[in-house]
Amino acid sequence: MSERARRWIVSSYSLGLGLAGLLALVWASRGAGLPAQLLPLAYFLLLSFLVKHLGFRAAPDVTHSLGGVVDVAALLTLGTVAGGWVAALSSLLYSEYRARQQRLATPRTILEVPLFNGGLKALLALAGGAIYQALAGSFAPTAFAWGLVAPLLALCLTWAALDHLGWAIMEYLQGDRSGLVTWLRTVSIPSLLVELLPLPTALVIALVHTALGLGPFVLLALAMLLVSLVVRLLAEARQKLEARIAELTTLNDVGQAILEASLNKDELCELVYEYASRIVDTRNFLLELTDEAGKQFVLEVWTLDGVRQPKTTVPMGGVAAWMQESKSPVLIHDLEREKLPFTPIPLSSAPSGSALFVPLLAEARFIGYLSIQSHTPQAFTADHQRILAAIANQVAVALENIRLYQQAAEKQRLEQQLKVARDLQKSLLPSFCPFVPGFELAADWRSAGEVSGDFYDFVSLPDGKLGLLIADVSDKGVPAALFMALSRSLVRSGVIGASGPSEGLRRANTWILKDSQSDMFVTLFYGVLDPAARTLTYANAGHNPPLLYRADTGAIEPLAAKGIVLGVLPEIELEERQVIMAPGDLLVLYTDGVTEAINEHEAAFGEERLVQVVRQHHDLEAREVIAQIRAAVLAFTGDRPRFDDATLVVLKCSQN
Repeated sequence: MSERARRWIVSSYSLGLGLAGLLALVWASRGAGLPAQLLPLAYFLLLSFLVKHLGFRAAPDVTHSLGGVVDVAALLTLGTVAGGWVAALSSLLYSEYRARQQRLATPRTILEVPLFNGGLKALLALAGGAIYQALAGSFAPTAFAWGLVAPLLALCLTWAALDHLGWAIMEYLQGDRSGLVTWLRTVSIPSLLVELLPLPTALVIALVHTALGLGPFVLLALAMLLVSLVVRLLAEARQKLEARIAELTTLNDVGQAILEASLNKDELCELVYEYASRIVDTRNFLLELTDEAGKQFVLEVWTLDGVRQPKTTVPMGGVAAWMQESKSPVLIHDLEREKLPFTPIPLSSAPSGSALFVPLLAEARFIGYLSIQSHTPQAFTADHQRILAAIANQVAVALENIRLYQQAAEKQRLEQQLKVARDLQKSLLPSFCPFVPGFELAADWRSAGEVSGDFYDFVSLPDGKLGLLIADVSDKGVPAALFMALSRSLVRSGVIGASGPSEGLRRANTWILKDSQSDMFVTLFYGVLDPAARTLTYANAGHNPPLLYRADTGAIEPLAAKGIVLGVLPEIELEERQVIMAPGDLLVLYTDGVTEAINEHEAAFGEERLVQVVRQHHDLEAREVIAQIRAAVLAFTGDRPRFDDATLVVLKCSQN
């Protein structure tokens, strides 16, 4: 079925049912004496609208509230017809208000949905009221009677069943059977807890109104609004918690999926779409990648109003050109009010309210971007931006791996594969040391062969803090290099968002064990530097303790902490410590390739010689300290080839 035909069917159903329900209510209103009930009808209508306004969103187009309780209470108090007008008008007005508030000015949002919602509620009231009367239920009850229980329960079940049946048919017509199943799974629990189970309490509202008068009813109405607000806040808190759990699960799953994926660009692009769909609504989604020449973009994955579009090629320009220049994600809360440096590609027939753009970066290389748009303003948050950027970066590295592998396949296989592996490792390392106020930072990475098992990293953290990381993978050669790439990605994901170094390394250990089937492990030192407080909070996973030279005493303190290597045991304990650095203090992080360098007499350079070099040259700049350590090791080993990788990171606290 074509999309145009589907939309015609949906419009026919929504307008037909809506008009039928409203016309039936108008017909039933003949001689019902509505003018005498205008005042109670008005305040029930106001209460119903306010309660629906305080509802919460369980899905992009589904709002749950206690409005049904008010509507049923109006029916019990005022009768079927007046109660039907309360339910129909409040639903129609709320749908219209929501569309206007969110600026979804399309024929569907400002006409079809409000009419459908109002007409459906009118049919619920007429059908439910008829069943209630048929079972000897009485209107405007003044006291509780057991004879009201059965009619009330029948009314509530009819109301909830017909309401969800009407919306389920709408969902099926808009999509397909799988879409309907997804919708039912999404709304089933909130519908049961909020839409069905509270409905019988409508009798309490009716009794208060009829037996106690307007004053107590107003107090009860205020309590009803307060309860609605509390339910909304609890639902939003639960949704945020579920979203955070989904983020962590998705990060773990996407890393595993990338490892298991073949070297296939289309498969990796599908992974981006699949895992992004777990985080946000991706009915309006676009993933563009640069072609081999870097002059055009290919729309690899493109969905328009939930309908998949064919892959196509577009010229450079617009959003893509701006993203390639800035290499920064863009979160737009309100497309109508915010000024943009580019014109977004429309991803829907309806105007977009908000959007999120995330570049795919393999280190500093821009290889594409993803765009997600929503009809609703404020649909995306900084949390969405963070998790999607993490997914995009992991996939970008994998896509870059594909590119490098395909280039290497054109040359001599073994030699070129080793060269590409080395280039890949270097691309994973920081291209420069970040600027840290009040500190000097330098690093040096040397591999004994074509590839290395050593790595270091700098992680930008909130509040101006910086994560310092140095690690050494067991074994050598290509296996160590591959395990290094995996460990680096998982450790980086683990420490971002962690409360401290030990928690971040424990998370990384869990993911390494899950994602790797090898017997390899990694030793690692990770510290979080707070430049403002000049503190370094650290944990050590079986790595060589860094050396901290104290300028005021000349003493050298090894930063030892209890811990075990990552990738061996599922449950590990890591001690977390903290030191304060004073002006002139010098911290040297190193791998065992430095201290275990061997000379012609089979003697190791050793930690004592390293201490002597640090003590002798502590007054130099950080990069010069590294140069002196390298010179000392080279003078000790002579022409003997290195047998192990050697990495250095030096941090110096400035004098001023």
